[in-house]
Amino acid sequence: LNSASSIEYIEDFIGDKRLVKLKGEAYFDVAKDENKPFIVESNNISIMALGTAFDVRAYEGDETFEVVLVEGKVQVESIDDGGENLTTFLEPGEYLQYDNLNKKGLKGKADVQSEMAWKNGIIHFDRASFEEVILKLERWYGVEIEVENKGRQVEWQYSADFDNQSLEMVLKSIGYSKKFNYHIKKDTVTIKF
Repeated sequence: LNSASSIEYIEDFIGDKRLVKLKGEAYFDVAKDENKPFIVESNNISIMALGTAFDVRAYEGDETFEVVLVEGKVQVESIDDGGENLTTFLEPGEYLQYDNLNKKGLKGKADVQSEMAWKNGIIHFDRASFEEVILKLERWYGVEIEVENKGRQVEWQYSADFDNQSLEMVLKSIGYSKKFNYHIKKDTVTIKF
């Protein structure tokens, strides 16, 4: 499980399927059992796998939901009453990004190593906007970030990797390149441009 994430499941997976409900992001390495498919449900999307390894990012409130397949094969299906019903099969190295607002999916080739970096304690940013950086840091470190003089910052396309770094070291590095100061007080970070 990634930070700010949780799963729910019935003990011993009673019944004819192994059902997990996810909030947030998790990596699954599923043992094959043709008689009892493994299903992840989140944000009105269902992912079914028989024996495979994949990542699901489905944080509440995010505009998109993403599945990245590492190995095996999965079926991704929308279970929403409204909008376009979506059923897609993914092959290893592919991703599906589903827009929760427009109820549409986009399939493509994934950078699996970058997508799985969080499993190894690496925070990965690839041309990330200011909002994406702030949201990822809040989730990763369990803090709330307040921004002063936000209008003074310009559009970001921030790229960097931080390998098991403290919040202070990450903020120091980003602050140096993006020209802001910061103050950490318990679970609150104040950034000032």
